[in-house]
Amino acid sequence: MKKQLFTFIFIASFLSLSAQNIRGRIFDLATEDYLIGATVTLEGQVLKETLTDQRGEFSFTDPAPGKYILKVSLIGFQPYQKELEINGHDIVLEIPLQSSIKNLPEVQVVSASRRRTSSVTLPYALSVVNQPSQSANMPRSTPEALNGVPGVFVQKTNHGGGSPFIRGLTGNQTLILVDGIRMNNSTFRYGPNQYLNTIDPFSVEKIEVLRGSGSVQYGSDALGGVIQVFTKEPVFSYQKQFGGSVNARYWSGNMEKSGSGEFGFSSPKLAFSGIVSAKDFG
Repeated sequence: MKKQLFTFIFIASFLSLSAQNIRGRIFDLATEDYLIGATVTLEGQVLKETLTDQRGEFSFTDPAPGKYILKVSLIGFQPYQKELEINGHDIVLEIPLQSSIKNLPEVQVVSASRRRTSSVTLPYALSVVNQPSQSANMPRSTPEALNGVPGVFVQKTNHGGGSPFIRGLTGNQTLILVDGIRMNNSTFRYGPNQYLNTIDPFSVEKIEVLRGSGSVQYGSDALGGVIQVFTKEPVFSYQKQFGGSVNARYWSGNMEKSGSGEFGFSSPKLAFSGIVSAKDFG
């Protein structure tokens, strides 16, 4: 009986010495709150995976000795990875995760509130297209620059034209502004028109598209929304300077042959710029 008892105690002692655990706790680096539901993966001789509990804790019981990679992932946080070597001892970890959520980009816009305001604080649906002639899609006309804007559909009957629809409305129900000056007038009819095409895309610095709610500030011709085009502004300089550039583009597939020439002058008291362009769409 004593011999059997001694054998049982010996086996239990051996198992307790050889058994080893990996356990840890995961928390938010910024707030130090425990993170629930984080995925913890142990990669090595075997693959094990678990989730953190209500206290942000996890554990792996009795993994085989060797080298492992511990990975932690959770939506909204940067992934974590650590190399581990199991050699007969318990491993206890405290793992901080850093948030990967970034602040929304802040843009100064004018069209939504009729004064320069941060886009982060605006309650309106607004999009901004910067320097369309230098963008990746290289629009052939100013209406084409709005093709990728959410909530905007550009109706085209030819390559050189385009009438933007905002919230299903166009023509005299969508207001077009150029540097704050209304382009809409009594000649604008109900339905698609080609007036936005008369603005040269090479001269555009930025386009702001306000979807809906524009009629509150701009009147009944902004029921669908407001498209405000900002052209390139000349700048003053300490010394007299002349400048200019020439652009040319030929696309056989798009039937486009276009070119433009920009010129400008700046001084301490006077600055101006201009552009001359020509286009042919077959």
